[in-house]
Amino acid sequence: GNASFTGVGSSYLLSDGWTSNGTITLTSGILNTNNQTCQWGVFSSAGALTRTLTLGSTTLTITGTSGAAWGTATTTKFTFNANTSVIILTSANFK
Repeated sequence: GNASFTGVGSSYLLSDGWTSNGTITLTSGILNTNNQTCQWGVFSSAGALTRTLTLGSTTLTITGTSGAAWGTATTTKFTFNANTSVIILTSANFK
């Protein structure tokens, strides 16, 4: 299903791989995939709050088929730490 990370000043660290066909939304805080293998339907991060996505060596597959599969329309205060990750986008819909 869908999951939202909205805690101002919060930090979220995955302890295992994560498969979801839903939308993963990062509105504020830090989401660290902790080098885990993940498959998400859609990733979305927009707005004016401080937020960070850290992937490390994660292999992240985005499978969304409608709308924006990888949506970062507003990049104000958004930090993306790709490091040595591999990102696989299987949709032709990106914003």
